[in-house]
Amino acid sequence: MAFEPDAIALARAIVASDAKAPEMVIDMGTQATDLVIVASGGPKLIRSIAIGSDGIIKSAVQNLNIDESRPNSLLINSVKPRQVRGANI
Repeated sequence: MAFEPDAIALARAIVASDAKAPEMVIDMGTQATDLVIVASGGPKLIRSIAIGSDGIIKSAVQNLNIDESRPNSLLINSVKPRQVRGANI
């Protein structure tokens, strides 16, 4: 049995093993964000940042003078799905 961090497992699941160009996988949670840069078939950089969607929404409400219910829909609608290994994500 082997264990691997969530960020690496996510990158292995999303990025094709034969990808030619480097790719970045961003996994944003409510409290933290994980970044993985994958190149040449493996992770080259892995970072976890202690800012998640809650912090971004709070900052948007405070700095952009918008209603608290609006930033969540803006954040969700700003992410564009793309085709990955035959599945829309």
